[in-house]
Amino acid sequence: MASEPAILELRMRRSWRMVIAVSGVATAAVIVLGCVAILAGRGIDLVGLLLVAFIFATLGGLIVVPGAATLVRLARGVPTVRLDPQGIVWGDDRSRDLAIAWPDVAEVRLVVVTNQVVPDRVFVIRARDGVPRPTPATRYGRVVAALNRSQHRTPFAISTMGADQPVERVRAVLASHLPDRPIVDG
Repeated sequence: MASEPAILELRMRRSWRMVIAVSGVATAAVIVLGCVAILAGRGIDLVGLLLVAFIFATLGGLIVVPGAATLVRLARGVPTVRLDPQGIVWGDDRSRDLAIAWPDVAEVRLVVVTNQVVPDRVFVIRARDGVPRPTPATRYGRVVAALNRSQHRTPFAISTMGADQPVERVRAVLASHLPDRPIVDG
């Protein structure tokens, strides 16, 4: 499938990619060493095996697996968000990833999220009433939609915290496609 030329692609900054890679490897090492220590100290019994399974499921499932999946997407060259002539897509495949067309955008609001270590400026996008919200076919798209919905009450949000493009550039591209819908601060 040939993709149309992108107007703006946001990718994760190199420094953030390094943090994810290092923390994923370090967490995996801690999991393995911790599990070996538990099994060596306790012997192989039911409690030890349950403890090891719990550690693998929680730390591996919450840190290592999502980090590895993110790095694989980055290595494949998949953008985090792409603003193109049709609209916005969180990924690279409009038919499978989370996406919204420009005519379906009702409002864009730039908010500052201060509940993190580093303040994040987020473009929160509200769809027009009555616009169907198809479920993304990719696991990545479903996770992005669920996280955005839980934080911003809409599946459509563009975080600029780890993005390789400045907020002003993202704002300018959004504004160029939404001339009749100004971006509201706050």
